[in-house]
Amino acid sequence: MIFRELIQNVLILIVFSYLYSLLYRSRFKTRPLYYKTISGLLFGMIAILGMMFPFFLTAGVMFDGRAIILCISGLFGGALSAVIAAVSTGIFRYLAGGTGTWTGIAAICLSAFTGIVFHYFLKSGKFSLSMLNIYLFGLLVNVEMILLLFTLPEPINIIALNKMSIPLITIYPLVTVVISKMLLDQEKKAETEKQLRKYQQKLEDIVAELSVHNTEHEKFQKE
Repeated sequence: MIFRELIQNVLILIVFSYLYSLLYRSRFKTRPLYYKTISGLLFGMIAILGMMFPFFLTAGVMFDGRAIILCISGLFGGALSAVIAAVSTGIFRYLAGGTGTWTGIAAICLSAFTGIVFHYFLKSGKFSLSMLNIYLFGLLVNVEMILLLFTLPEPINIIALNKMSIPLITIYPLVTVVISKMLLDQEKKAETEKQLRKYQQKLEDIVAELSVHNTEHEKFQKE
């Protein structure tokens, strides 16, 4: 029952993350600040969408894939993207209320922060986006989520640990890999298109130079 509802939730996230990946592909064509702002807003919307169809462990304690989206927003988009996504998601979680409100907000902040940290590891060359590394990154984020379950009041925290620990460390890291792979694929396509445009421009320049050279040569022969 738990696995089925969580899988239904993350499938929603995967579908909308694919739509987002189309924007990610166009990031080379936009200004970085503009892109990261829009990216953060869209990541926040996807996380909120996931929160609208959660698995309720008990009244006020809900589980969804927001941590996946927020850690990815930090990893791929950096601090600005992650902060915008986390703030919008945190506001939604606060308004939803319930016993797990502050634990949920802490999970939002921690997953976004972890993504930001690994973004800078990525930029400094201390982390690479291999599938194994992304899986371990997703596993780390969800181990953090499990540890945060201790902040729930008793006996809810024990119930949550017993029922949610295995789903969190089996399903969510794999979903993190799937969504990250979609973004990476779009990035590769965008980079390929960028290189093709460069080669095309170089080819056009060469053709133009040859045309000018031929014209000058024909003019010289006539003289």
